[in-house]
Amino acid sequence: MYKIDTNLKNNISSLTISENDLRTTALCTVEGPVHSRNENFDFLTVDVKWRSQDSKQGKYYSNILKSILEHFIIRELDLCRSICISIYVTGSPKFTFLSGVNVALIGLINTGIPLKGMFYGIQNGDKVEIYDKNEKVFEHFLKEDGEINGDLEDVNDLLRYTKEVINFNITQQHTIS
Repeated sequence: MYKIDTNLKNNISSLTISENDLRTTALCTVEGPVHSRNENFDFLTVDVKWRSQDSKQGKYYSNILKSILEHFIIRELDLCRSICISIYVTGSPKFTFLSGVNVALIGLINTGIPLKGMFYGIQNGDKVEIYDKNEKVFEHFLKEDGEINGDLEDVNDLLRYTKEVINFNITQQHTIS
C-alpha cells in the first residue's frame, strides 16, 4: 500500500505518494477566479496546466483532470470568470495521475474554490478511480489494454486511508481556534 503526505504552504499545495522505493511529488497552484477573456458567460471556466517529465502525457492528463474538476467545481457562482490550476509532478511515473488528482483537490480547498463535494483518487493496480463520498464517479486505466496489473488491494481500505489523510491535513490547516 502506498503512503500519502500532504503540505499546505503559501498557496502552494503539495502531496507526496511513496511506496517502497517509488516516490512521486505533486505541487498545485490555483490562480483566480479572475475575469475571463473566454466567450463562455454562463459558467466559471476551468483551465488545467499539467507539467511533468512527458509533455504528451501532461496534455492527456490535463484534459482528463479538467473534466473531473468541471464535474466537482460549482461553476455557476462565478459567471464569466476563470481559474487556472497548475499541476507540477515529478518522480516515479507510477503515481503521476493519482498525485495530480489529489493535490488538485487540496489546492482547490486551500484557495477557497467552492466544490459540490469532496472527491478522492485511489490507485488499485494500474487503475485510478475517483470517488465522491463512497460512490465511484470516474475510472482511468493507466495501461492502454485495460488490463489490471499489479497487486489488487481492498478498494474500501485505500479509499478510507486517502480520505483520512486528506481530511486530516485540510482540517489541521483550516480549523479556526
